[in-house]
Amino acid sequence: MTWLTWKQAVSFLRGDATLVAGSRLRFPRAYKLLWRFLTDAAQAMEEAAYADLRRLDVRLLGNQLDRGEHFVVWQHRGKIRILRVRKEQLRANVQRKLAELMAGSPSR
Repeated sequence: MTWLTWKQAVSFLRGDATLVAGSRLRFPRAYKLLWRFLTDAAQAMEEAAYADLRRLDVRLLGNQLDRGEHFVVWQHRGKIRILRVRKEQLRANVQRKLAELMAGSPSR
């Protein structure tokens, strides 16, 4: 779940960065640098979460958004499992993780 949350956070931040870059802001360079920092930090957290999964011998086989739910198919010890998360729940988790990141104490 943590990996999926950080993966979504990165995609949301990248989308927001394009909006910030195209808008008329008072201090565009400051916002651009802030978004770059947040995106890089979220990307590092996603990679760390993925490394933790690999360390536990969890293989991610795929993920997909369908009808407002995210499905992640993964394999552990020969058994294939599916994680199903509603879009709203995932967005709330992303907001929580980004708030932790902004506070300076992100958790994996």
